[in-house]
Amino acid sequence: MRDLLGNLKFVKVASLHDLRVAEELQKVLRSQRVAAVIINDEKYQHKPDSERAEAEPDGDAFRIEVPEAAARRAREIIDVLMHDEE
Repeated sequence: MRDLLGNLKFVKVASLHDLRVAEELQKVLRSQRVAAVIINDEKYQHKPDSERAEAEPDGDAFRIEVPEAAARRAREIIDVLMHDEE
């Protein structure tokens, strides 16, 4: 995916079926200075939490994408988060 403003290439680092989990992951990545966007959430962005809790992606899943240069760092953060939950 190409960002029209910065001509950055974005790559997928995660696919999630729960929009709230995708939003939390996006917050964590951004707090670690990794620009992250959620793909397939457009129609839920301005909905109340109750509707977003039951959101279903238009495609296979809600995707977290980051600039290609930050993909390795994002995957490292995700790996740490996954191991902390085990």
